[in-house]
Amino acid sequence: MEMDFHSSHLEPSDYRADIDGLRAVAVLSVLIYHVFPLWLPGGFVGVDVFFVISGFLISRLIIDKLTTGSFSFVDFYARRVKRIFPALWLVLAFSYGLGWWVLLADEFAQLGGHIAGGAGFVANLLLWHEAGYFDNASDTKPLLHLWSLGIEEQFYLLWPCLLWFAHRRRWSLPVLLCGLALCSFGLNIATVERDAVAAFYAPHTRFWELCVGALLTSGARARRSVVIVQGAGLIGVSMVIASVFLINDTMLFPGRWAVLPVAGAALTIAAGPQAWSNRLLLSARPMVWLGLISYPLYLWHWPLLSFARVVGNQTPDPRVGVCVALAAVVLAWLTFEFVERPLRSARRGGTVAAALVTAMTAIALLGYFTLQAHGLPARPPVAGNAANAEQLKWGLFHSPACDRAWGASMDFCLGYGQVDAPRIVVLGDSTANALAPGLGTWAQSQGAGLVNVGSFACPPVRGLVASADWKMGRDCLAGTRRVYARIAATPSIEVVVLALFAHNLKLWGISGVAANAPLAQRFAALQALIEADIHYLRAAGKRVIVTYDMPFSPTDARHCIPRPLNAWLVGNTSVCYSLETDLRERQPYLSLFDGLLSGRDDLCMFRQSELLLRDGRMHFADEQGRLLMRDDHHLSVHGSARMAELLVQRCGVQLH
Repeated sequence: MEMDFHSSHLEPSDYRADIDGLRAVAVLSVLIYHVFPLWLPGGFVGVDVFFVISGFLISRLIIDKLTTGSFSFVDFYARRVKRIFPALWLVLAFSYGLGWWVLLADEFAQLGGHIAGGAGFVANLLLWHEAGYFDNASDTKPLLHLWSLGIEEQFYLLWPCLLWFAHRRRWSLPVLLCGLALCSFGLNIATVERDAVAAFYAPHTRFWELCVGALLTSGARARRSVVIVQGAGLIGVSMVIASVFLINDTMLFPGRWAVLPVAGAALTIAAGPQAWSNRLLLSARPMVWLGLISYPLYLWHWPLLSFARVVGNQTPDPRVGVCVALAAVVLAWLTFEFVERPLRSARRGGTVAAALVTAMTAIALLGYFTLQAHGLPARPPVAGNAANAEQLKWGLFHSPACDRAWGASMDFCLGYGQVDAPRIVVLGDSTANALAPGLGTWAQSQGAGLVNVGSFACPPVRGLVASADWKMGRDCLAGTRRVYARIAATPSIEVVVLALFAHNLKLWGISGVAANAPLAQRFAALQALIEADIHYLRAAGKRVIVTYDMPFSPTDARHCIPRPLNAWLVGNTSVCYSLETDLRERQPYLSLFDGLLSGRDDLCMFRQSELLLRDGRMHFADEQGRLLMRDDHHLSVHGSARMAELLVQRCGVQLH
């Protein structure tokens, strides 16, 4: 994140070495969390500390200039450009260059969008929009960390105007800041329970943290007793340190837990440079030096770690992580010494700012062009993998004909052939959606139609109820019941495929069964529900096929595709298989279906794992090297076709 003007940019009498030291604590927390997350489970709160620091310093700068009548919007934003743009442009250019060499087309297209969003300071809004069921892992997004920079710059677009207006109208600044902080904090609390992603990325749920920093300007020069100063310093530093150990990524955040690091940072700043903790700990020369390079260090560390993750097909081991962290420190120092300082101190400041704006606009346009060009798939480093890279793409969720005939109320409505009178219906969660294209193509070859209806993580079982763990934002149960009724009332339908990821059943409750009921009781109730659904379909004259055992891998199918530097980092050119490490947690649900469905002659139990599991390993590709998977538990288009062939063969599907 940008972290505002260094405190050394203020007048000499206002310089506070302890604030640079607090910056060092914040950036070290973030860096250690990203390299060794188990050491500092809450290290990500360093960003919240930065928000408080930025709110304090930028507000003090604006208010001081407004008070002396020397404030200028042009001067303010020119200083912003000279402060922010040099290091940011360098990191964006580096990321683009390395991405051109090692990223697949879809990854490079996404990087192009993130470069455009980062250069335009809307990365937080872009990442908020991207978040979803099929969004790729956060540690494979080299510019993910620019979300915080986006929030700060959106704050800075509004803040000078608001303070200027308040100054002209002679409004009470403490009252205004308190009101804004309380409104933003209230929105944060209200949003985080309903949509944690929105609360994390949205500017209006984060502005309160910067407002808390701004509030400190009201009493920054007030006289306080020694006891209050020393107590505030010790308590503040202790709260910041405690937050990196007590908070973790399983908690709703920012939410109420964000008060701990924010209040800690505020108390530390309010204590002033005379507090013992600030004077001896935060103002130590190594801490101040690290604080001075904290902005470029924050910018450099995450792209280096992310690219190491992408190229190495795994989370970097501790040795690689330490090397990356050291490289980030060196690059941050070089950036600060030879890029930031010379440009900030340049005499022709207006010309420098204009040149930097031009350069940033150019790289934003380059990123946008790369996004529109679908990641430039003809790039020499990745062109040889184009066939398999295509298998990673998926947009087969809806077709207009299906939406017209069956409605678009669920996440999937995909049709093949005659959707008004289909012969096959594939009902279920995203594993059903992944199976549908292959089976739909086969149905069309038989002169028949197929419809796939369902929703993400939604088992095709009536009688379930949404539980506290349900986070997908759509109640699909009513839609599932409507589809069952439609199937029973449609004479053309001969075959119903119920496909689900068995583990997803833990996300749902069962009517009349307590959420904390013993597993045996829950399974008995589940079995009764599934039995009733099968009987309902059989009574309507439909043949039923059930598939529930799609394997799950802790890694992704794209790791099967070789990249430049891959062999150097991991010792081979690809990783085309993975142990199914999730099996222990899923085994009770697999056993439920095994016991329920085995030995029955009124349905076909189809095991998708037969195609994918060999020698105890989950294989991402077939014998010819063509990808069967597109991620960790969804079929590719080719895999869907191969799975459909196996299903038709094993279940003896024949359409009349």
